[in-house]
Amino acid sequence: FCGRPFCFSPFCRWAELRRTDLPPTMLGPVLLGQADVACTLMKDLTEKPQLNAEVVNNFVSQTCHGDELLVWAQNYCSLAEVVQNKFCYYEGYQAQAGETFIQQLHRQMEGNFQECARSLRDQGVPEKSANLSESSSAIQALNILLQHMMKVHESATDSAAIENQRWKIRLEVNQNGACTKYHDDFVAIRVVASLAGDGTVLADNASVDWDYFDSCQGAIPELAENKDTSAVEASRIIEAWNRRVTTSEMMTRCGDLTIMKGGKLTNRPCLHRAPYSAGEGMQAVRFLITVDRIPQTELNEFIDMEQEDSDEDEQVGPKINIDSGELLPVTVLSGFLGAGKTSLLTHVLQSQHGLRIAVIVNDMAEVNIDAALVRNSAAALSSQDKMVEMQNGCICCTLRGDLIENVDKLAAEHRFDYLIIESTGISEPMPVATTFAHDDGHGHKLLGSVARLDTLVTVVDAKHFLREYNSVRRQRLVDRTELGAEQTDQRTIANLLVDQVECANVLVLNKVDLTTKREIARLEILLKKLNPKARIVHSIFGKVAPTLLLNTHSFDMAQAEHMPGWFQELLGNHVPESQEYNIASFVFRASRPFHPKRLDRLLSSGFSGVLRSKGMIWIACDHRFSLLWGQAGTSMRIEQGGPWFHGSVDPSQWPTDMSAEYRTATYGDRRQELVFIGTDMKEANIRKRLESALVSDQEFNHGHDHWASWPNPFATSEEVTNNQKQDHGLKRPGSGKHTEVQVMKKTKTSEVRRKAAPKS
Repeated sequence: FCGRPFCFSPFCRWAELRRTDLPPTMLGPVLLGQADVACTLMKDLTEKPQLNAEVVNNFVSQTCHGDELLVWAQNYCSLAEVVQNKFCYYEGYQAQAGETFIQQLHRQMEGNFQECARSLRDQGVPEKSANLSESSSAIQALNILLQHMMKVHESATDSAAIENQRWKIRLEVNQNGACTKYHDDFVAIRVVASLAGDGTVLADNASVDWDYFDSCQGAIPELAENKDTSAVEASRIIEAWNRRVTTSEMMTRCGDLTIMKGGKLTNRPCLHRAPYSAGEGMQAVRFLITVDRIPQTELNEFIDMEQEDSDEDEQVGPKINIDSGELLPVTVLSGFLGAGKTSLLTHVLQSQHGLRIAVIVNDMAEVNIDAALVRNSAAALSSQDKMVEMQNGCICCTLRGDLIENVDKLAAEHRFDYLIIESTGISEPMPVATTFAHDDGHGHKLLGSVARLDTLVTVVDAKHFLREYNSVRRQRLVDRTELGAEQTDQRTIANLLVDQVECANVLVLNKVDLTTKREIARLEILLKKLNPKARIVHSIFGKVAPTLLLNTHSFDMAQAEHMPGWFQELLGNHVPESQEYNIASFVFRASRPFHPKRLDRLLSSGFSGVLRSKGMIWIACDHRFSLLWGQAGTSMRIEQGGPWFHGSVDPSQWPTDMSAEYRTATYGDRRQELVFIGTDMKEANIRKRLESALVSDQEFNHGHDHWASWPNPFATSEEVTNNQKQDHGLKRPGSGKHTEVQVMKKTKTSEVRRKAAPKS
């Protein structure tokens, strides 16, 4: 094989059994322009040893009477990774009685593309796009093109050998990870055509350093010696090696037909490679057709390899062993709408993990679509598995009691090894996690005696996370009807996304194939800022090894409460910045209060570059209670926190880790303590603006009795009344009413809206 760690193609073989009785070819590929003479040229290729390849320009358009097939292929491939696929057709394999290979090929192609269309619809792809996959005219045109390609190939085959030869045809759609190093194929003749994207690249044999190529024996020494080379570094090494092999090359074009000699006909075959745009980690937009005719014995080997690959795809990882005597272990899947939770769940259920799994699927809608998708997926639930549907509400609030009841029942059956809960797209994971405590502190039994929360997973959409996070026009959940939020739910999308990320101990960064490596790296750095202790896993179509999600024993409630990045920053556990992506963080502290009016003005204008800020603040007009500051994206929330310790709790009862300076300070533990995380932040400017919102020296000397007369713009009238009745019990932080400030960006002015939060 080629020695490249990312190439698994059985075609990329080193031809050890080359014929040596033919003179070496010293001429490069011959360019030809008429499709109607392709068969004649094919004979020339086999009969003239000085030729190793021919390219027939515009072959597809001429044989299919126009560009319609090329236009269809380009539109189909533009659907990106959702149509990524590879189809192989073997003459006689799974053929029906009395069926010719042309009939077999048409039937199997039609079935494959219809299956793709169904998959596209299941994934929510628009009907117009899904229809591309089952276009009867496109399938018919493909079949005609393949017949012409087979005719060209057949013209070079000795009639005596045809009886023992079988057709092998491969269609590759948007496949990345192709072999981008120069190689040859151990076949006699190969016919190739590209319908979309970049074509095959051919080496000029006259400029090939054959001694060097032969000495490498089909492998790149530097890659063979370093198996753990990164994809980026491997690409650089491959490109350098290619330049060492040949100084001249030619890229074929979309619609051309390329005919290549393989290692079975000559010891100087046509060296070729895939375009770099189809290499490892690239977002390939390419439709490639390959036609081979090989002996029946070789065909059988390819069929066996394909079946083995299929078996390996199903065998994702090792068996997972569960202690039969322990509590029912649970993994909770969270993530915003469309992130890929259901795909991830389906993949886990279809994997060979050896577990009997119960599933609870929560959906806000009256009809549980996610549950239907899981149920209808191919053999997702085995006869030993069970699924419980919960709809018309969210398990983190309105259906919390139902969740407890259902988990209790499943645990009592004692026939399941594991439970997976897929929460709705607007569910906050932490309220779900708290149901796995033993009780709620008021004597009400929860789930701690029958089940344990093993892993809290949040699926993040790598392509759309930042767009949703920075949304302005439709910030609130209720503004997006497809989310199914109740009208009283005033949460913003940005705050929900942060809540889902900050408390998870596994973050699955899904759809990484739909964005660039730079954007993935930037998002990963941001996620580490928001949750530095979480494990980050990359995935495509939600394919993650079950061992990373099940029975990990990784969730701990005490640790989860300390996971958020803002909390770690306050503890002094600073996550190093990334200068390359300008992502940074800093802590603002002050021992004097904010002037309420100046703070109000400050919040109205927002903070440029800040993606997340959180902490506690002290405003001069409220001497008893702290305020909780929470900002995500363009949404700012100021919420009433718990009472300050100073003046409400005897110092002997203060937490032992409380700073000694607060015990002797005039105003005790009252303070400003805020963490800011963002990109391209102007820290000095933000600090200056915050400091200007504090009370001045003169105002500070007036004291809190004077400050109490100042209006409080962050309290509703109901809140003021309630505060007068509250005692100083240490209940929360964050259990009271809150004021939400939504910064609406405009050209010259900014609008501030405040709303009292709905009662829990």
